[in-house]
Amino acid sequence: MDINEITIDSQNVSVKAHVVEVGEPRSVNTKFGPRQVADAVIEDKTGRINLTLWQEKIDEVKSSKEIEITNAYVREWNNILSLNLSKDSTIKCS
Repeated sequence: MDINEITIDSQNVSVKAHVVEVGEPRSVNTKFGPRQVADAVIEDKTGRINLTLWQEKIDEVKSSKEIEITNAYVREWNNILSLNLSKDSTIKCS
């Protein structure tokens, strides 16, 4: 799927993209206790989208240039779409 095809209704999103940037991790309190989260920006030839990263995925993506994501889901916050990884999602970094 190309990034420009992703909508709020998209499910099981798979995309290959270039990592533009990964923001600084911040600590948030969740029902599972404190966790690290960071926002990244990825792009392909059709556009850009935010990617929410948790815990160990932050460092994996930060050190990579290209990623392949499968089975992600989409959230919207302040009219901005973001890809999110579920327990069933995979991410390959290179």
